[in-house]
Amino acid sequence: MAFNSTSTIPTPVALAEPDSSTPEYTEKPRKRIAQLDAGNIDDYKYGFHDPEFLQNYKGTHVIYPFYQALPILEKFQARPGDICVTTFPKSGTTFVSAVVEMILHYGDHDALTSGPFLDEKIPLMDCKESPFTKDEDLLVTTISNRPSPRKFLTHLGYEAIPKSILDNAKIVYVARNPKDVIVSHFHFVRSFVTMRFKGELEDMVDAFIDNKCMYAPYFDHVAAYWKHAQENKNFFFVTYERMCKVNKY
Repeated sequence: MAFNSTSTIPTPVALAEPDSSTPEYTEKPRKRIAQLDAGNIDDYKYGFHDPEFLQNYKGTHVIYPFYQALPILEKFQARPGDICVTTFPKSGTTFVSAVVEMILHYGDHDALTSGPFLDEKIPLMDCKESPFTKDEDLLVTTISNRPSPRKFLTHLGYEAIPKSILDNAKIVYVARNPKDVIVSHFHFVRSFVTMRFKGELEDMVDAFIDNKCMYAPYFDHVAAYWKHAQENKNFFFVTYERMCKVNKY
């Protein structure tokens, strides 16, 4: 499904070098996730196997400490022209974010290497970078203060996403073969010492089936967005496999 031809699509912006007058580049530098992960593991109270690691938020199992940001995220007000990349984790989020960024720059691949990192240009709005991140430093707060058109992403399920996004933003959803999602999940959680995952691939398969992995349940997540993509002209639903085939990636 594609956007309706009459929908308002944000005008692509000319690629330019960052300067101090551009709001997107005046934000204070953020620590990379890898840097945060290398910090004190004791700062993180809950790991993958702790019952408190996941919190059910409107049908989506949000991970610690991300769920601490939900009260602020609930107040987020989307604007017409905003673009929201939406995925179940490890389904091609970076891939589609890069495609969106290039579309907004007329296909210029330099858009991916000029200025901030891609995950700062299209940040994860439901992320809380550490248990001690203050509300004013949350990524959703940063996004709220940016000028239009804004770009951001979320892993929240359809029922958990702020209603203003559903009402105002263009939503790009990417789904991926669950077998590949599970394998990618496994390697992802093993790479983060703060998640303290102890197990093999079979244990991740069990967690996935039992809806005990981040942002589960997978099938409900995909099905809800697929259903609404058939009804809403502002939704674009695509699979990771289709993108790879089209781009011969």
